[in-house]
Amino acid sequence: MTLARSLVLAGEVDEGAAEAVGNLTVLEEVESGRVTNRLTEVRDLLAGVDAASAREASERLTDYVLRHREEA
Repeated sequence: MTLARSLVLAGEVDEGAAEAVGNLTVLEEVESGRVTNRLTEVRDLLAGVDAASAREASERLTDYVLRHREEA
């Protein structure tokens, strides 16, 4: 999520969105508050960008967070 965050902050929204969504499969095996916080931060950054890729990624990250909160 660190790379995704850096890309979004650098204005590379499409790349950051793709990186964030791509990380979700890896995160399935990680249960960390720090990772969840970073994921939420990236989601919030993407939600503030007016681009289709950012909106789609933000929605997928939101779904991931909500699904894992329900499982906890």
